[in-house]
Amino acid sequence: MADENQAGKKEEEEFSTGPLSVLMISVKNNTQVLINCRNNKKLLGRVRAFDRHCNMVLENVREMWTEVPKTGKGKKKALPVNKDRFISKMFLRGDSVIIVLRNPNDRPTSQLAAIPFLWVHGSHVSVENCSLCMFWRINWLS
Repeated sequence: MADENQAGKKEEEEFSTGPLSVLMISVKNNTQVLINCRNNKKLLGRVRAFDRHCNMVLENVREMWTEVPKTGKGKKKALPVNKDRFISKMFLRGDSVIIVLRNPNDRPTSQLAAIPFLWVHGSHVSVENCSLCMFWRINWLS
């Protein structure tokens, strides 16, 4: 029991000071983040919960991408078209996350010195001490 408390405190400390602090700050302050995904789509939304694998529960998400319309034979290549859609709630699997950025226009003044982005390599966060595969837990902070 004491080991679980100690592990929980250590994890919370890592989340509040390490690269995952971008997500922790977003959850606590209900601020927006921009997430670049492996499918070349961008997600702009608010993080409700996350875990050490960057799995996230997001709300009020705007998904944005570009598409190149198909043209007939012999015609010029069409220009890319920006597309987007709104998703009220979604679960994002962490292995599809490339980078997480805070929305600079949505930044709380008390967090000016926080880490500006979170870089993800594969399904693990790039940090010096990478002991992320111990267990999986979503932190619900509201």
